[in-house]
Amino acid sequence: MQMGFERWAGEYEKNYRKDNVSIQYRSNDGRITNEYSPYFESISKILRDRGYLLGEEFISICEWKTRRQRNRYQENSEEDIKHITTHITTIHPTKIEDQVHSLTSLNGVGVPVASAILTIIFPENYCVLDYRAWRALLWVMSKPSSFNDYIEFSEIMDNFRNYASLSSYKHYLEKIRNIARQYHMTPRKIEMALWMYDKKVGN
Repeated sequence: MQMGFERWAGEYEKNYRKDNVSIQYRSNDGRITNEYSPYFESISKILRDRGYLLGEEFISICEWKTRRQRNRYQENSEEDIKHITTHITTIHPTKIEDQVHSLTSLNGVGVPVASAILTIIFPENYCVLDYRAWRALLWVMSKPSSFNDYIEFSEIMDNFRNYASLSSYKHYLEKIRNIARQYHMTPRKIEMALWMYDKKVGN
C-alpha cells in the first residue's frame, strides 16, 4: 500500500516540534539538556557513548512514553537503573528478548515503555510500541498481496489483541523493519508515520 510514509512522518515531526515535546538528559559537561528531535539524534549518541542511563534520564524517558506508572518509575534505585541499562547497551540490537526482559525487571516498565527506551538509545534499529501505530500497521498490511496466506494474517490479528506483549512487539518490529528497509527509512520514522496516519485518519 502506498501510504506516503514521508508525508505522515513529516506531519508527526511538525506536530512534535510545535508541541515542544522533549526528553531531558545530561550532556557530557553535566548540563541538563532537552532533546526536542523525535529522531533522538543527540540523546542516543550521549547514552550510547556513556553506556547507561542516569536515574533522571530513565524517568524522563518513561514519562515521555506514559505517566501512568510515574510513582513506580521512581521506586527504582540509581544503581539498578545503571546496571540494567549498561547491560542493554552492550547487547547486540538483535537480542530483543534479552533487552526487553532486562528492562521490564525495573519497576513500572512494561513492554511499551521498554520499547521507548530501546528506541531512544537505538533509533536506527527500534521503534516505539504504540496502539495507534499497530492499528495503522494492520491497515497497511491488510492488502491481500501483503500476506503469504491466512495463517500469517491470523498471527497479526492475534498479536494485535495482545499488542503490549513481547511476542507482539517482536512481530510488530519485524514488520516495521521490513517496511523501513523497503523505503530506506528507519523503523522509528515508519512508526511515526503510522502513528500520525492513525491519529488523522482513524477515529
